[in-house]
Amino acid sequence: MRRFALMPTMFLSAWIVASIPPARSAPASTAFRDCKDCPQMVSLTGGLLLMGSPPGEAGRSANEGPQRSIRIAPFAIGRYSVTRAEYAVFVQETGRADEGCDYYDGRGMVAGPNNSWHKPGFTQSDTDPVVCVTPADADAYAGWLSARTGLDYRLPSEAEWEYAARAGDARSRPWDGDASSQCAHANGADRALQAALPNQAAAPCQDDFPFTAPSGQFPANGFGLHDMIGNAWQWIAGCYTPDLTGIPEDGGPAPGPVGCERVARGGSWGTTYGALRSAFRYPQDPDRRNYNFGFRVVRSGPRVGA
Repeated sequence: MRRFALMPTMFLSAWIVASIPPARSAPASTAFRDCKDCPQMVSLTGGLLLMGSPPGEAGRSANEGPQRSIRIAPFAIGRYSVTRAEYAVFVQETGRADEGCDYYDGRGMVAGPNNSWHKPGFTQSDTDPVVCVTPADADAYAGWLSARTGLDYRLPSEAEWEYAARAGDARSRPWDGDASSQCAHANGADRALQAALPNQAAAPCQDDFPFTAPSGQFPANGFGLHDMIGNAWQWIAGCYTPDLTGIPEDGGPAPGPVGCERVARGGSWGTTYGALRSAFRYPQDPDRRNYNFGFRVVRSGPRVGA
């Protein structure tokens, strides 16, 4: 099983994308919560997703194709990744344990037995995305929300995530420009990171956030969702597939055995510009916590929150 390599994608070069005509979705102004401590959600109407990247896209990898048209059912998705404050309520009520968190020591990723979601190795605010969580942690959080609300909270499938990330935009990322444009749109590897971790590959700009940024610091996409690209990797439901032929036609999670390799999407504060794209797929060992990895939740069913 693949272990976390170097700092997730900090050392990876380019890869993937392109997408599709989805239907309309609710603007950010209609975001809602199903309970006081629940994440803020945005309802999406569903529609068609042209998933993956076209053959001519610079840096494309085989795992991003072949492009497939996937029909997405309506669902709601977190306006932001789950925050530290939101995750803290879950931990307080359930007593879920901390079990270490990998971090970058200047040469590569190493185990941090004393690190955790509340001590990832850098300072965070309550509204920063929670990191140092596994897919099992994310599933447990979603299950806790479901029990609290009586609704079906879960991690997004890859198709649902890409539909939400693209927001009807066929470009490789939801903005135009070269690497110097990154800092106006997403929290990725930049000069602020280089100042904190010298000798790291970075875009020629500075966003003032060497590590995670508070949620909502960067522009929302066309669906009113923030940080779909950058800030923290987002764990996805289901198993990693070598290419998109393994993605179910109904847009659900890819099946596989217990303990299968998982996939993360979206990139993080340590991700280089070439990988900050909507079709980039990052397979990972599901058993290790890492200070680049967080998650956001989705749910099915009608809006009932206020």
